[in-house]
Amino acid sequence: MNSSIIKATADDTKANNNNNNNNNNNNNNNNNNNNKTTTTTTKTKTLMSFYVTLLALYVGMCEPWITFERVIYFSLALLALALLACFTFVLHDAINSDDNECAQDPMGQIQKQVDKTVEGIKSFGNSLCKKED
Repeated sequence: MNSSIIKATADDTKANNNNNNNNNNNNNNNNNNNNKTTTTTTKTKTLMSFYVTLLALYVGMCEPWITFERVIYFSLALLALALLACFTFVLHDAINSDDNECAQDPMGQIQKQVDKTVEGIKSFGNSLCKKED
């Protein structure tokens, strides 16, 4: 009779431990997800404040001489910065990710894509700077 009481108590203790472990795992998963969201939001807020500051500086310095061309060029520059920042975050996450099969990049595909992107941006910038005769 005593052995059945001890066995029942041991089974109850094991069940409680399993429930506690499951709760801890769920809490850890929720904390990890919250941290990822916070990091992304912080990056976005930082980028937006950077671009707004650049725009304010540009408008403040060039206000008397604002022309249509300058607005277009500045907009294109902001677009290029935004794309560069986006590629930077995406590639940084891809390269540093532990669970990503591309993390090792054995064939250099990520570097090739980065080189193509840089060349494209350079050629686009050069086409804007060409003077018409």
